[in-house]
Amino acid sequence: MYEVINKKEKKKKSAEWPLIAGLGACFLVILIVVLSIIWSGWYQRRYWRFVGDLSESITYAYENDCLQVNMDDRKIRMSGDNAYKLYDIITSCGPGKVGTAPKEEAVVTLDFGDGSLLNMWSVKLVNSSTDRIYGVFVQYIDAEGRVYSYDTDQISVEKVLQYCRLENNSEWK
Repeated sequence: MYEVINKKEKKKKSAEWPLIAGLGACFLVILIVVLSIIWSGWYQRRYWRFVGDLSESITYAYENDCLQVNMDDRKIRMSGDNAYKLYDIITSCGPGKVGTAPKEEAVVTLDFGDGSLLNMWSVKLVNSSTDRIYGVFVQYIDAEGRVYSYDTDQISVEKVLQYCRLENNSEWK
């Protein structure tokens, strides 16, 4: 008689285990979804702060005619039109893939005159969404020292350099 009761109790306990495992799995899925939403919001907020800060730097440089391009051991004064064209192509690429800057010297550095810098490198792409092999790594450092850096496969360094070259701007004096 006791054997029958003990067997029924064991079956009841084993029936609770799948319920507990299912609830745990549901909790884990909900946690992953919530964390993904938080991370995505942070990622987008960070990108839009970069866009706003870059816009302020471009505006400052345009109003003060002080956007200096450093490339090929030359200092070039970038025109306001070229500054806004460069801003347009950089921001139209979207947030890109966040990463750390390459160790070698940047292909081009823009000094906005307000303490902020924009460095760009040509980088070999990994898992590109386009057929490009090389893309642009962008690093913006604002006047307070905050850094936003990412690579993008949406533009090439040649496209960036066309707005930075001396023939499209003037010599820095």
